Amino acid sequence: MASSITGMYFKDSGNGDIQCNVYKGISINKDFTITNKSTGAAIDVSGWSGQFLVKSKLTGGTTILDLTSANGGITIGTTDGKIGIRRTAANMAALTALQTGIYAFTLTKASGEKWLVRSGGFKVLQELPE
Repeated sequence: MASSITGMYFKDSGNGDIQCNVYKGISINKDFTITNKSTGAAIDVSGWSGQFLVKSKLTGGTTILDLTSANGGITIGTTDGKIGIRRTAANMAALTALQTGIYAFTLTKASGEKWLVRSGGFKVLQELPE
């Protein structure tokens, strides 16, 4: 997957998980292109849905952030393979700085097959100074 970043970045934690950090008060505008590993061609994502769910802990935790296709937090392309994660600066300002949790980013194909795209630790970093 290729990606561009605004307000969100992923880092390999070295233990198999990928840490996700976001900035309090900074919009998220991250794009991915889903491609065929063998050919490099974009995969048709028509009819897919997605969720980027962050909870305070794995079991019984409170929801910190829940971005879905239904609420506009996840955008889905068509034959271009584009998937986007979106959140406004105002929405991100409502998060608590230095809050931590865990996240799972999943995509569900039109057939109902669910893919775990990324998961790992999550942290809200202090808003950048102006």
